[in-house]
Amino acid sequence: MHNASQPTPATDNLTEVPAPALQASLCRLMTCYSLHPCQMKARTIVRILSALLQHPDLRHWPPQHQIYLQLLETWSQVAAVQINVQAPAAANLH
Repeated sequence: MHNASQPTPATDNLTEVPAPALQASLCRLMTCYSLHPCQMKARTIVRILSALLQHPDLRHWPPQHQIYLQLLETWSQVAAVQINVQAPAAANLH
């Protein structure tokens, strides 16, 4: 059961969330994105990856840090492209 006082991936201070919970959220969100891409999911993936890079439990683990850094670069680009793709579609609705 979730403790209401414990931060979750939707809160501001993600580095207080246990690293395994962030990793699980990241995997789930990437899967959801693959099924239904959207800007909000891509931006949330970027936030979680940034938190994992700063997380005290993972900060001194170079292999994991390098993987998350590469993923952050990729997902930052995905989020930027998603913004550009969605903007023209929204303009066509008016």
